[in-house]
Amino acid sequence: MSVETLKVKILVENRVAKENLLAEHGLSFLISYQGENYLLDTGQGLVLINNMNNLGIEVSDIDGVILSHGHYDHGNGLKDILALNSEIEVYAHPESFRVKYSKKGDDLVLRGLNINREEIKNFNSIEEATEIIEGLWLTGKIARINDGEIISKKFKKEVEGTIEEDGFSDDQSVFIETEQGLVVLLACTHAGVINTLEYIKKISEGQKIRAIIGGMHLINASQKRINETVDYLDHLDFELIVPLHCTGFKAMKAMIEKFRDKVKLGEVGEEFIFNISEGK
Repeated sequence: MSVETLKVKILVENRVAKENLLAEHGLSFLISYQGENYLLDTGQGLVLINNMNNLGIEVSDIDGVILSHGHYDHGNGLKDILALNSEIEVYAHPESFRVKYSKKGDDLVLRGLNINREEIKNFNSIEEATEIIEGLWLTGKIARINDGEIISKKFKKEVEGTIEEDGFSDDQSVFIETEQGLVVLLACTHAGVINTLEYIKKISEGQKIRAIIGGMHLINASQKRINETVDYLDHLDFELIVPLHCTGFKAMKAMIEKFRDKVKLGEVGEEFIFNISEGK
């Protein structure tokens, strides 16, 4: 009896403890599913190719790159990938290519991508929920229903020469179907963990969420918001949660205290394997 599997490998993360692999402030996953391989995000571009080489992953093995949003620590490795294979399919919300900033004191610091949309030969615009192969979905723009998940006003974008607050209409996540439930990959979750998971439940017609892996942008959240997020997660009956990147130590601590053995603190090089279904 053979068992089909979904594999999610961390290629870029803030932490590492394995020989020849490197860490940076950023995130990238390799998703291996239904015989195809996709990158979700590409980190800053400082360590991705090194880590892929040392993990035995060729750019020629990659069928597509998904960008979760237009920040440097998630998308600046794309340029290196395209330099090695300009034909690769790229999936992103078009707003990802705005000039983006974060406010630091009175200054605006560039936080956007180092690549323009026009430089991408095979660009796929994702603005709403989209199944890119059977069972592998991008959320597109995430509906905001939870008033408690307010986006920081420090994030800005440039629109026709004017600086505006960035509401992150480009922010999206990935979810993958298995018979035991959805595996959700969160990249930075600027839209909010609760908003994102509620939206995924809606567009998946209420499928069980089996696992949640990724950045949850709770690093600067109040304890109240962290507690509300953990209370929400407690009602999902998931098997595994892997808080990464921008989740923050306070939120990680709260999850460990609440969920104990269901929490795994991931690092570069780790792989999570899920049975999709069993076949003869």
